[in-house]
Amino acid sequence: MKKYLIVFLLFLIQIECIAQYSRVYESYRKNISRIVEGIDTDIIEDEQGKTYFGSIAWSLDPKQTFNYTFVSKLDRLGNVEWAKPISDTVQEPSIPRLMAKLRDGRYIVGGSIVQDSFTSNQNWLAFFDGDFNKLDEKIYPVEYDANDLWSFHQHSDGDLIFCGLSGKYYRESGGGLGWGRAFILCTDSLGEKKWYREFYDTSRPRDLHWFSHVTEDHLGNIYVCGFNSKAAVTGNRLIVKLNKEGTVLWYKEIASPGFANRLMCVQERPDHNMILIGSLFDLQLRSDSVLISIMDPLGNVLSEFTVPKNYYTAAYWRCRPTIDGNIICAGGLQRNEDPNGNDFRNGFAHKLNLDGKILWEQEYSAVDSLVELFFNLGLSRDGGFYFGGISWLPEIYESRNWLVRVDSNGCLIPGCNPVGITEKESYPEHYVLAPNPAQEDLYVYSNEYHYKASEISIFNEWGTQVYSSRIETAYKHKINLSQFSAGIYYYVIHRANQKLQSGRFVKI
Repeated sequence: MKKYLIVFLLFLIQIECIAQYSRVYESYRKNISRIVEGIDTDIIEDEQGKTYFGSIAWSLDPKQTFNYTFVSKLDRLGNVEWAKPISDTVQEPSIPRLMAKLRDGRYIVGGSIVQDSFTSNQNWLAFFDGDFNKLDEKIYPVEYDANDLWSFHQHSDGDLIFCGLSGKYYRESGGGLGWGRAFILCTDSLGEKKWYREFYDTSRPRDLHWFSHVTEDHLGNIYVCGFNSKAAVTGNRLIVKLNKEGTVLWYKEIASPGFANRLMCVQERPDHNMILIGSLFDLQLRSDSVLISIMDPLGNVLSEFTVPKNYYTAAYWRCRPTIDGNIICAGGLQRNEDPNGNDFRNGFAHKLNLDGKILWEQEYSAVDSLVELFFNLGLSRDGGFYFGGISWLPEIYESRNWLVRVDSNGCLIPGCNPVGITEKESYPEHYVLAPNPAQEDLYVYSNEYHYKASEISIFNEWGTQVYSSRIETAYKHKINLSQFSAGIYYYVIHRANQKLQSGRFVKI
């Protein structure tokens, strides 16, 4: 037991030593001018606190054909250990949008890849081992020619669920993306396609449908959300619910006249209603604000509100559930409108609870430049966060990868003061989990005098829910840990939508 305790303490010390930082990186130069780089994928932290992200680098110089997709590995202090191209992207450029570690230890990177002599983009997925050697690669051709995997979720049964945009280029005057269909793709764990669904209601030019986030509820049903754009101006929120076989249970389009809407995140709450997070763009004021909706499992909107703001415009690019049962979102924010119309957005992040209340807000800037914003994010094993995107350098007309690593309050400097209420809420210690660390069984005890049934949800270090059960009795509720791998787990005990207690335990 003494040996286990020493190992456990060393493990916690190792986690606590992961540093906060804000770094700007150049992945790959190769004597190319006017290089543009940005972190486009999720940021992944491994068991040793090392960090991985996917990025793309290309040249704005029309005389130079250059386009590379990279994966970079950083040490615990944010220093680059290596940055390697993961495809020969001069001939077939790939654009990474998502990155994840699967339950069997493999990594995936997905997005789109150029095909047919640069005339189409098709959905692309690559599998890698722990050292990011490519194991396999899949391309999923469809009818349209501008496709992109945008969001990913590994289903509880092991299948891989993706969503995104299936678009078609507008070949006439003005060019650009002319049509778009929102899609959902399901594959098995090896990437073999099982089913594919598209959603659209028009074939007019400039009408786009796009899915941006996919998740799963406690019954294994799939929720996917996004938005449409009518004539490239107005837009409505989209959400669809399917069973795991791909049968559509319902499909909703939610309009807000006078505004363009989009949904960026859908997540189940403890009461089994869904929280929807997105943005509301005022077509007259030309500014964004954050929009929160609560929806029941039948698709009925129960409540809806915009988040009070003290800025000109703000929008989330990515959101994901945290290991303590809340939601973290990151994107770009601009406090005041620039009279010359310049884009002076900074990176920013909100941590929200499942009622949509902002627990804290933080704003970040790498250098005093034009646009700096976050495209993606990741979770740290110690409760902190990673935010990744671009930092634009106007003096040389180039951009760089920008990665920020913060603590659980969004602080670069320990002890900073977040705007809003911090995550440190006061909960009476109604429950005791023992033993901790635990090897085979974990027991939950309640000291409530008049006990009412509650529920415990357990999450791994990546924020994925791995266990849930009702606590029917106050005495010795048993949780068998035989299917849990060794490591740190986080729990939330709740009753309906009331959070009672949260914490962590160690499986040895």
